[in-house]
Parts: sequence; structure tokens; C-alpha cells
Amino acid sequence: MRTLLIVSKVTALLVTLAFAWWIADWHLDRQDGREVLSDLTTPKDPVGRQLKERLDAGARAWIRSSLLERDMELIGCYPPRMLWDRATFTCANVRERRNQAAARLAKFVFIVSPEDWSVIFKYDPREFVQKRKMEIANMSAELQPRYTADLRKLCEEWKLDFDS
Repeated sequence: MRTLLIVSKVTALLVTLAFAWWIADWHLDRQDGREVLSDLTTPKDPVGRQLKERLDAGARAWIRSSLLERDMELIGCYPPRMLWDRATFTCANVRERRNQAAARLAKFVFIVSPEDWSVIFKYDPREFVQKRKMEIANMSAELQPRYTADLRKLCEEWKLDFDS
């Protein structure tokens, strides 16, 4: 009887700990993007302080944009929140994976100015436009007009000549 009581108490304790660990892990996963983004604002990284407001404001508009809906197949059909967490995490770790981040995010991040783009990703906006034009040329005829319009709009925002 005593052994059964000890086993049941230990089992209950283990189940409680496992449940608490699962809840904590889930909560940290949800907070991960915001916590990593806050790392950008450390005094060691003045660029991060300047970009945090733009990233926070741009996140909501970017997630709701029709461009995201159209680009879902390009980026692997992630839910928007997970996608933003991944993009934020990549931005926060940009020093380690700068070139990979530029190549991957160039397909769908349109919320930063060309100056910020260059600073964060060491990626020339004109080079991005040229690569995006080549990607659009390889798309189906029905998709080309809509992606070309998006790229023209981006060029206008960045004050770049689309036709050059």
C-alpha cells in the first residue's frame, strides 16, 4: 500500500512537471520572435534601435498584405505569425547568416528602406530588383503582371528606376 502511494505521488509529480514544462516551452516559442527582436535594441547595436520601430510597425501591415498571400508558396506556406517569427529571428541573427538571410528574405520582405536593407543584409537594393526581375521572368504568364506591379511599387518607394 505504501509503495502504491509513493508511486502515485511520483507519477503525479512527473505529470505535473511535464505539463508545466510543455506550457513554458509553448509560451517561450510564442514569445521567441519578440524576445529575439528586443536583442536588436541593445546598446551594442545602434542599427537595431533605429529599425525596431519600422519592423514593429511594418510587421502588422506586411502580414496582412496581399503580397504575403500570393507569396505563400514561395516561402513554404507557413502561418503568418510563424513566418514573422522566423523573419525576425533571421534578422536578429543576421551577423551569423547575413548572406543566407538576404537570399531568403529577398523574396518576400518589403518593409525596410533600401538604406536599411543595405545595412542589415549587406545587399544592394538594385541587385535585389534585378534578381527579382529574373525570378518574375521565370514565373507563369498569369503571375507575371501582379508580381511586376508589386516590384514597380517597391521601386517607386525605394526611388529606383524599374526599367534600368
